[in-house]
Amino acid sequence: MAAGFVTSGGLGVAGLSVFSWMYKYLTGKHPPGADQLDHAKARLASKARDIKDAAQHRVDQAHGS
Repeated sequence: MAAGFVTSGGLGVAGLSVFSWMYKYLTGKHPPGADQLDHAKARLASKARDIKDAAQHRVDQAHGS
């Protein structure tokens, strides 16, 4: 039973930490790790653009042939 209380308390603290970090990030403050998140978002956006451009190129080729 004690282990359950300790576990739930630890998970509660972890959850509060995550929400605190998210609040700081979304309000424009610069919490630790924000640079890595921004970099990952930029890479995902770039890859999505590449895939979209490749698909458009294939559609254009199909209509041109």
